Amino acid sequence: MKKILQDIIVTLFGALASLLTAGILYVVEEQLEFSFYSLMLLFIIPVGAILSGFVAAGGYYVGARLFGHKPGKLLLFNMVAVSIGTFFIIYYLSYLFTQVEGVSISKLVPFTTYMDTILQHQSIQFSVHGADVGGTGELGLWGYATAALQILGFAIGGFFVYAILAALPYCDKCQKYLKQKAKQVRYTSDTDGLAGLIETMQGEFAAGTMQQAVDTHARFGAAQHQQKEQLQSTLTHKCCPGCAINWLEFTVYKLGNSEWEALNEYKLAGFSAAPLKLAD
Repeated sequence: MKKILQDIIVTLFGALASLLTAGILYVVEEQLEFSFYSLMLLFIIPVGAILSGFVAAGGYYVGARLFGHKPGKLLLFNMVAVSIGTFFIIYYLSYLFTQVEGVSISKLVPFTTYMDTILQHQSIQFSVHGADVGGTGELGLWGYATAALQILGFAIGGFFVYAILAALPYCDKCQKYLKQKAKQVRYTSDTDGLAGLIETMQGEFAAGTMQQAVDTHARFGAAQHQQKEQLQSTLTHKCCPGCAINWLEFTVYKLGNSEWEALNEYKLAGFSAAPLKLAD
């Protein structure tokens, strides 16, 4: 019963975020004549729709974190459906508020007719580095292909929010998301030393000896980054606010293009009932 109630509450958070997102996108389009959700990269990647769908599904993230709701298949379906629904709500708002000679279009034609007209009469404008370089003219039936890409973008945005929630460590017993307690970071330029550390950490995580893993990591590398050091290892400690069970994650990073890139093939994570203490 609690699970069903949480589903309903979190879905309400998602629906409210979707309505708010649709309203903002509609106002921006009307006032600035700029359709953010229709932005395309390389003509086929619906970046505007993906970001809009991500924001629209953000209410699910907030609701799930507030109420300790673990995402499941039903929540995934709801998040994707609501993100897609945001696309249609934007058009429906336009349908309600667009007027012809002082009369709302909603009183003159059905919504399906309005959508068909808008989609077939839309055009794509091309720009390079912000400079307008022309457009396609009216797309006709190709307008439906553009709409399909945008709908897919909204769905992808919703799925991204689900993926973020699903990746967060969660205590099934207490039905709570774990909270971060500490982080231990080490830097090195010694690739062989790091390879040895990874092998040792794999053994410690497999054996469940998490404090030994923490102590081993604390003795590795340097706590402060030096310019020559291109490798980083991190231990992240999280704890359940209910039963105080501990969770530890080991991640390796490589410096590239001025930012640290995670080497996910070496990532390790696991729970520990024993207390953990991370030294700086």
